[in-house]
Amino acid sequence: FPVTIGTTVIIHVTTQLLQAVGIPQLLLGVVLFAIGTNLPELIVTIRSWRRKVRDLSLGNLIGSALANVLIVGVLGLLKPYSIIVDQSYFILVFMGFIILGLVALFYISHSKLSRTEGLILAGLYIMFVITQFSAFALA
Repeated sequence: FPVTIGTTVIIHVTTQLLQAVGIPQLLLGVVLFAIGTNLPELIVTIRSWRRKVRDLSLGNLIGSALANVLIVGVLGLLKPYSIIVDQSYFILVFMGFIILGLVALFYISHSKLSRTEGLILAGLYIMFVITQFSAFALA
């Protein structure tokens, strides 16, 4: 029960702040959803790397990503929502395909992700966030 009250307050305050600053709810929602759902997986991944169980870490991250898709689908079943198709949406879809394609290419080419490839993926994510913010700053 306290968690429900706390999350309700957080959502209300965050929505008000977003409207005041002019940051779209979709952008913040995607970033917070990604961070919130992947922090536990990040901890498991780091621990499994330290214990030299790398397959567990990769499987854990992929499983988390697939669970995120399931959560979004279930939420849509429970309460349908509209998606605003604008510049932000196209950037999200484009960058999603690029990043997924690169992850597949990097993994298939060497059966591992190197530091350079990890840096490329992290750089693309940072570029995605920056383009999202700039798209809304210009709008």
